Order: sequence, then structure tokens, then C-alpha cells
Amino acid sequence: MPYSAKKRRQYQRDYYEQNKEKVREYQRLYYHTHKKKMRGENGESDFMCPRESTRSTFHSVDLMRAPAEKSVRMLNQIISGERTFII
Repeated sequence: MPYSAKKRRQYQRDYYEQNKEKVREYQRLYYHTHKKKMRGENGESDFMCPRESTRSTFHSVDLMRAPAEKSVRMLNQIISGERTFII
């Protein structure tokens, strides 16, 4: 038989009151060992890792699975030196 919400809240409140010191010590140690995320403006992540706009390499699988027209364009880019080819 499930407890009612009122009894559950009361139980949690009583448990917290009984173990308040232990809980506070745990929180203090947790905050001491876990770093917060860096935040920038508007709560956004401050970490910036720019990506290349296009990938600079092709793999053999890319050529094998691409349609014929696209694989021709890929080969032209490899031959002209715009992109590199990795086996």
C-alpha cells in the first residue's frame, strides 16, 4: 500500500532533520570535489571549440558509399589538393 504524498513529505522532512549534519558534510565534500560548469553570458556554456566548416579529409569508405556524381566531385577535390585522402 503506497504512502500518501503528505506522509512521504513528512518522512523526508524528519529524515533530513535527523541527519542534517551528515547531509551538510556530504554536500560540502561534493561541492569541494566537483567543479561547476563554466558559464558565459545568458547561462550559456563558456567553452568554445570551433569546428571546421567542412571536413578536410576523405576516407575510402566515403568514396565507396557515395553516389557516382558525388564521388567524382570528391576525387576532383583530392586531386586539386583541396582535401586529403586517408586510406
